[in-house]
Amino acid sequence: MSKLNDTLTADQDRLFYWQSDPAFDYNAEFAASAPDDRSNVLVDWLLDVISAFLRLIFGRQVSISTTHIVLVVCLVLFVVLLIWYLYKKRDRWIGFFRAYSVPYEVTPDTIYGIDFEADIRQAASQGNYKEAVRLVYLQTLRNLSDRELIFWELYKTPTEYMYELKDEGLRTPFRELTNRFLEVRYGNFQATRSTYDQVLALRSCMVAEGGLP
Repeated sequence: MSKLNDTLTADQDRLFYWQSDPAFDYNAEFAASAPDDRSNVLVDWLLDVISAFLRLIFGRQVSISTTHIVLVVCLVLFVVLLIWYLYKKRDRWIGFFRAYSVPYEVTPDTIYGIDFEADIRQAASQGNYKEAVRLVYLQTLRNLSDRELIFWELYKTPTEYMYELKDEGLRTPFRELTNRFLEVRYGNFQATRSTYDQVLALRSCMVAEGGLP
């Protein structure tokens, strides 16, 4: 019995044509772009991270097109979350910018020659809570000085008065009152009606302790 010859032969020209045609390069979509071809290092790094994460989940290499889709979805979610966070915290950052939009001159504070009751009422009625907070604090210093619980001097710092006040019942509310004053006066915090109510409550606490008239 004669042996059959293998008549199948490969057309090398045809094979080279198919191999050089990008349409038949099925491995290209799974391959990461070469370092020299990467125009955006950050995006490519994110793609590599997402690709590795997806490979860990599914146990196999995921196509680059799928990785791009996941990256876009993640970026959209990040933007949505950022907008939501800024909206939730809008009172804080809007108040921060408003603090710079309202002109306010910082001058040495004196406790003499001021009609505190009238000036505080006027400032609060005009919605100038920054000035109202300042006046309540200065009024408290005047009362403490009159009772010789502190010794007021023009260029003493608020912190010095906190250490100077020895009455334990008065120190805690006075410390909190001083902190509110410092935030509003020098810290560019936006004073609101709530801030004003807080300092009034702290002053009332000091009155109840018998340290103020």
